[in-house]
Amino acid sequence: MLTQKRSPWLDRIGSLLTALLVSGLLLGWLRAVSALNGFYLFALGGIGAALVSLVFLFRRLRGQALGASGILTCSAGLIFVLALGTSSGDGPPINDFTTDLDNPPAFAHARTLPANLGRDMGYPADFAAQQRECCASLAAQTFNAAPQETLNAIAIAAEAEPQWTVTAVNPELGTLEAVATSFVFGFQDDVVIRVIPEGTGSRVDIRSKSRDGKSDLGANAARIRGFQNQLSSQIR
Repeated sequence: MLTQKRSPWLDRIGSLLTALLVSGLLLGWLRAVSALNGFYLFALGGIGAALVSLVFLFRRLRGQALGASGILTCSAGLIFVLALGTSSGDGPPINDFTTDLDNPPAFAHARTLPANLGRDMGYPADFAAQQRECCASLAAQTFNAAPQETLNAIAIAAEAEPQWTVTAVNPELGTLEAVATSFVFGFQDDVVIRVIPEGTGSRVDIRSKSRDGKSDLGANAARIRGFQNQLSSQIR
C-alpha cells in the first residue's frame, strides 16, 4: 500500500476548526460572548471538524499517519457528535413548553427583566399541537397539600436547583418565577410555576420558555420533567 504524503492545508483547516470549537466552549463558559455566539462558534467548528475527520480517517486507511493535527481534529469532531448525541433530544422546532396547553401559566415578573423587554412572552398558539405530538405525557401534577403549603415546598425546591435563580414568588397569585441558566454556554430560559386549588389539595403547572433560538432540543420539556420528579419526592 502506498503511503500518501501529508497535506499541510488539511492540517491547517483541521487546526482552525478545532480552535473554533474550543473557542466557542471557552468563550461561552467564560460568558465572554453571548450564548448564541458561543454556540455558533462551537457548532461551526464541530460540524467542520466532523467532516474533515472523515477525510483524515480515509487518508489514514490509505496509509497516511494522522499526526497531531489529525488526532486533534478527529477528537474535536467526536466531541461534537457526542455532545449532540447526549443532548436532551431532538424534539419539535419549538422552545416553549407547558403542562397546561389550554391555559399556560403566564409570565409576570419575567416581562420586566431587561433581557425580555419588548419580547412576546405569550405562549404561541401553534406550539400546542406540536407539543401534543412529542410530549403528550407532559401534564400537571396534583398534590394533597394545600396550595400555600405546596408553593412553599416549590420555593424550597427551586432555590435548591443549581442552575436556577428564583426571581419572584407571588403568594397571592400562587406563582413562582425563575431563570434557568445552562452551564456551558449560559443560555437562559424563563420558568414560571403556578399553584391553584384542586379539590382539597392543589394543582401545579409549569412552563419553561427559551430566550434564544427556535428549537431547544427538548431542554425545556426535560427541565419540567426533572423538576416534577423533585416535587413528587418532596410533596404529598
